[in-house]
Amino acid sequence: MTAGFGLEKLGLVSLRYPWICLAIAVLVTPILAFGASQLQFSSDIREIFRSGDPAFDQLDIVEERFPDVQRDIHVVVSSDKPFDLEDLKALKELDKELAALAGVRSVLSMFSAIQEPEEGAELQPLFPDDLDTIENWDALRGEATENPLVAEKLLSDDGSLAVFSVSLTEKNRSEETDRRLVGEVRTKAEEVLAGTDLNLALTGLAVMRIEIVSSLARDQKIFRYLALGVSLVIAWLFFRRLAFVAVAGIPAVAAVIWLLGGMWLAGQEINLLTGVAPTIVLVIVFSDCLHLLFSVRNGVRAGADLEAAIDRAVRRVGPACVLTSLTTTLALASLIWMPHPFVANFGIVAASGTAVALIGTLILVPPLALLFLRSFARENQQQVEKNSVLRGIDTVCHVAADAVTIAPRAITAVGVLLVLAGGFLHLLNEPRYSYASNLPQNHPALAGLNAVDSKLAGANALLVALVWPKDYHLMSFHTLDVIRKVHATLAREPALGAITSAHTIEEWLGGGVEGEDRLMEFLEGAQDTSLVKGLASLDENSVLVTAWFGELTSDELDPMMDRLERRLNRIAEEDRSKVEISVTGIVPVTARASHEMIELLNRSLMITVGMILVLIALAMRSVGAGLVSILPNLFPLAMGGAYLYLVGWGLQFTNLVAFTVGFGIAVDSTIHVLNRYRLEKSDEVDLDSALRQTITAVGPVVIISTIVLAAGIGTSLLSELPMVSLYGTIVVIVLLASMVGALLFLPALMETVEGWRRKSKFLSKALG
Repeated sequence: MTAGFGLEKLGLVSLRYPWICLAIAVLVTPILAFGASQLQFSSDIREIFRSGDPAFDQLDIVEERFPDVQRDIHVVVSSDKPFDLEDLKALKELDKELAALAGVRSVLSMFSAIQEPEEGAELQPLFPDDLDTIENWDALRGEATENPLVAEKLLSDDGSLAVFSVSLTEKNRSEETDRRLVGEVRTKAEEVLAGTDLNLALTGLAVMRIEIVSSLARDQKIFRYLALGVSLVIAWLFFRRLAFVAVAGIPAVAAVIWLLGGMWLAGQEINLLTGVAPTIVLVIVFSDCLHLLFSVRNGVRAGADLEAAIDRAVRRVGPACVLTSLTTTLALASLIWMPHPFVANFGIVAASGTAVALIGTLILVPPLALLFLRSFARENQQQVEKNSVLRGIDTVCHVAADAVTIAPRAITAVGVLLVLAGGFLHLLNEPRYSYASNLPQNHPALAGLNAVDSKLAGANALLVALVWPKDYHLMSFHTLDVIRKVHATLAREPALGAITSAHTIEEWLGGGVEGEDRLMEFLEGAQDTSLVKGLASLDENSVLVTAWFGELTSDELDPMMDRLERRLNRIAEEDRSKVEISVTGIVPVTARASHEMIELLNRSLMITVGMILVLIALAMRSVGAGLVSILPNLFPLAMGGAYLYLVGWGLQFTNLVAFTVGFGIAVDSTIHVLNRYRLEKSDEVDLDSALRQTITAVGPVVIISTIVLAAGIGTSLLSELPMVSLYGTIVVIVLLASMVGALLFLPALMETVEGWRRKSKFLSKALG
């Protein structure tokens, strides 16, 4: 049994029946290309961390009971100075025009506020219909900033920033609907504010969604074409023949088309993670093709005919290509068992893509090589000289071989120290996720969020839902007493800003016994106002307390959520009315879920590393091969983790996915080195010679394939989306570190271990 478990024989089948294999590919590819063109983009940020956690179900229930709580679009209007009366007129017109747009459920703004009610009188708006009747705008602004609906949420204290929170009618909207509605809101706002000195910014979930979709669509075009272009250029520099470039490029393009077409057939969509899968497949195919073509070229130059050279390449290099595909597939498939569909779907897509990459390579490379390389095979190969690129790479490999044979212990010691130091720094990384990290740093939507965070309590809401049994009388003083306790609990957290609850209204109405009585009267008479709709759902016997906060990372939010839940659970346990209290909100829930996901991904990565090392030992039929490859394979992970710690990014779900992807691909270099060493050592060559021949023979193609992989996946560094860019950074670091580990650390460690073994044998004989 070979290291590829015999699966490389698929390449021998395609070599025997080349035209049948090419015909099948030609028939299937156009159909799947059509499917690939029909793929849709998915961008619902809240779905990234969704799992079976009841917190997500609770969030859905709260949003259903309080439909206006989730504001889809925030229109942020600001000025360099406090709004004057003319500005106020433009803002009031904006409020009216936004509310009139089709598809808008409601608009919450400072113009939604009402005056403090007078006994027996009808409720009056805080701002009169005719703004010219305002006698003292400064006094009214002060009154507005103390209003419980407006204070720290909709109008800044200095009167220079206002927020119009738009709730859309349709909940489960398509991306096209969001794009249309956001466009209409933006257009209307620009029309109304034209001719003023007011600044406009749009933010919110709907705005973020269309920005992510736009960036994903842009990334898809750039990454695929740029990765393909870079790979083709590298192949040209490596071989200096268009025939070789064609043999490497056609299977890569075909594999990407097959993957995307398969995604369409399976009903998958392109999102933040699955969007990088085609690039992974592209560069993996290129890498495998380079290994096979390098062997074919060497076989022809050694005097073999073309078909024999291809056969030899499939038999000698094919097993390593199969094993590398198996290890990469295993690494990616480990994500399938995640309880988060977002990551699990990526695992399915990427693992399937790796399998497609292997099939595409073995089915297409042998027949394409027969088709395109005949003229190369007929040339006098003895007169062909290596180009400058190959000569430079050969020099690097010979220097590496010299270093390994001259100073193996020094290299091993440095490698071990780097693994230990990098691993220690990696362990210091803490889970960290920021909701705003979904957006490009300079995007106007992020600028809008930052403006709200700086002048108001913040753009993020923490929701505390209180639900009583159906037979409980909600409109009671006991209810108010529970609300007071919850309100006080939230107020103890310094990170939380403005808190809106029935207690807020009670204080606004005077507080004390009088405030209680006036509150009950107010709630009865103002059930249809925006203020009361956000406080209580009488039909569901539930109450909502809302706290606003600015930008917080998950490592700040998660402990705060733990504290709040402990304190609120204590309130619920001590209450005789059987109230149920839950903490929710899109940002708090996703922050907690991100911690869970990161912990699971970290655990999954460690298990995957262990399984792959076992697979290597089984494939090489050597426990020693598995053991000696442990530290060199941990080396790239340690370097990536150290980098994260030094730049202060912490652990995010994207960089842990990147570690899984990077490790699954990076271990390929180790496998090719071990496979070649096994072939060299089997010829009864001594260790030093076998290692030197291994490094000089497989080193050039390992370096070139790593460059192809790093450059191809590294195109994601150009993404405007921070998560995608972070993914690319980590994968590139892991791949480059793995190349160093495979060509220096691994051979040096093998040399060192063998030296210890020989010394041990010598001592045993001497003492025996």
